[in-house]
Amino acid sequence: MMSAYREPEESSGASLRAAARVLREHWVVIAATTVALLVIALAVSKTSAKVYEATSKVELLTSTQLNNVVLNGNSSNGDPQTEAATAQLLVTSTPVAAGVRKVLGLSKSVSQLLDQVEVSAEPNSYLLDIVVKDSDAARAAQIATAFAQQYVKYRQTSAVSQVSQGEKLLRDRLAKLPSTATADRARLTAALQSVIALEAVQTGDASVVDTAQTPSSASSPRPKRDGLIGALLGVVLGVAIAFLLDLLDRRVKSLEECEELYAMRALTVVPRLPGRPRTTREQAAALEPFRILYNGISLVRHRHDQATVALVTSAVPGEGKTTVALGLARAAALTGQQVVLVEADLRRPSLHTRLELGDESRGLTSALLENIDAHALLRTPIAGLENLKVLPSGAITPAAAELLRPAETEAILASLSQDVDLMVIDSAPLLPVADTQMLLDHITIDTCLIVARIAATTREEARRARAILERRRLTGAGLVVNGLTDIAGGYYYGADEDGSADAGRSASGRSGSAKSRRGKSGRGKSAYGKPGHGKSGSGKPASGEPGPEQPLVGAPSNRR
Repeated sequence: MMSAYREPEESSGASLRAAARVLREHWVVIAATTVALLVIALAVSKTSAKVYEATSKVELLTSTQLNNVVLNGNSSNGDPQTEAATAQLLVTSTPVAAGVRKVLGLSKSVSQLLDQVEVSAEPNSYLLDIVVKDSDAARAAQIATAFAQQYVKYRQTSAVSQVSQGEKLLRDRLAKLPSTATADRARLTAALQSVIALEAVQTGDASVVDTAQTPSSASSPRPKRDGLIGALLGVVLGVAIAFLLDLLDRRVKSLEECEELYAMRALTVVPRLPGRPRTTREQAAALEPFRILYNGISLVRHRHDQATVALVTSAVPGEGKTTVALGLARAAALTGQQVVLVEADLRRPSLHTRLELGDESRGLTSALLENIDAHALLRTPIAGLENLKVLPSGAITPAAAELLRPAETEAILASLSQDVDLMVIDSAPLLPVADTQMLLDHITIDTCLIVARIAATTREEARRARAILERRRLTGAGLVVNGLTDIAGGYYYGADEDGSADAGRSASGRSGSAKSRRGKSGRGKSAYGKPGHGKSGSGKPASGEPGPEQPLVGAPSNRR
């Protein structure tokens, strides 16, 4: 607050706190998504047909006798990876599948049969795994074994066919040799004998090393595994949805975000209390944020011979500016200071209701319209605090901007400030109407307090309010963050005297919750000419919101 605007320093844990806030706010979405996908996964698993897996193994041999015979010992082994890939393709070839179908007498087509088969090569070996999936355990084992056997048979048949072709070629060459070519005839005759011998022992360079066994349990579905996968996917999806919802939600969610948008540190944080303070200790704790605020604004007092003037406003209605103004005035009065609270919000005043002031027609508007001495209109609303005076707004007028004429308003405020130490002005919000902007332009103030409520102010509203303040180059602007529900440390040592739960949380924490929703406050058409915050259509206070009874003991509840 010592300088009007400055960017808050980055906190190393801000990102983690922001992520934790998102998870905390949307834990219901995450839990619901997790449970939903878990139930879906279990339902699908329970209703799916059982599938059994059976595996047979085939060894690829490396004998090259035929090549040695035909090529006179100049054969070379091929690439093992290429041979394994070729073998995998041959296992799932149409001739092999047709042989399996014929041997087992299956009614399935060849393509349907091939859809059940998967072939893979074991690393660093010459073994092929033939895996067959089927709804029948015994049939799965039969098909897996049949594929292995038919593949070996196909290789043997192919090898024998190659040997037979070699034998025929040798016989043709012998028949064409002249009778005088005795040396060539002897060489070809020896080769023919070797080929005939090789034909008798031909294996096709493959053999079945492991037939498939009938599986005792189904490979799928597995309810436990499927449920675990579904739950994990649900958590991931739920977290993604939570962050998406947070991204789409334009409301300010944390203290750090408020400070960043307004480019200033918060002077104090007003917690959102769970209920009306009952004990003296709770009431004192509820007032503590305003004591901190009063101490903060006293540091910028630069006119020691005159009263300190603090104007309290907000970006939009419903952010708690009146609560802050009341709390600040009372905290200052409790220190023995002479304090006057002026209600300059002429469009939607609430001090009459909050402080039970009685006649609503007499107030600031009376001084402006009827030239009545403002001192005669002051009230003393709180017993025992005679040094706290209140000037209510008076009768509501539709021409508030015209009524707050600079000369008359400044004269009234100057007159009231002569005999007091602190003047607190509760002004209208910045964005809906021009009233506060007129006051900022024409009256002398020491500090302008901008109140921002967590989960009520949007980012766009905060930026627009900041722009209004920056254009006026105020040297004493301060930020008050209202409505935090998650503040570390215990609300000013906050358990009440009988040891019940804390009344709130400490104002030293840096993150807030967005459990309160703007829609819950019944944003009807307000006196500011735009949807209002915090009051229902009947004008009653919004439920669950901290009213002035928290900073001001005994005052009726309202949200302003």
